[in-house]
Amino acid sequence: MTRWAVGLLLVGALSGCGSTTNSDWQQANLEGTVGAYQQFLDHHPGGAQADEARSRILALQDQQAWTEALSTNTAESYQQYLQKEPGGSHVRDAHEHIVALASAAA
Repeated sequence: MTRWAVGLLLVGALSGCGSTTNSDWQQANLEGTVGAYQQFLDHHPGGAQADEARSRILALQDQQAWTEALSTNTAESYQQYLQKEPGGSHVRDAHEHIVALASAAA
């Protein structure tokens, strides 16, 4: 086999890996769940979208914790949110809910 043919085989194999990564990424986005993004990371930990997958997992976990706090709507549930997600996107909201609940109870 010539070097040219070996080169073509190698390029074909590498491009096939990229398409698998891309299709796995598309599938993770379609599902949009922590599990789907974690599965993507399990198979492509160093892939181009790995950092984005990690970010999406964190955002989904934050949203899930916030939804749980809202559904319970107690000072304790908002405190739990703050403990689970100290850098979460709803930290200010949690503090506001805690203050509002304390004011309503007074």
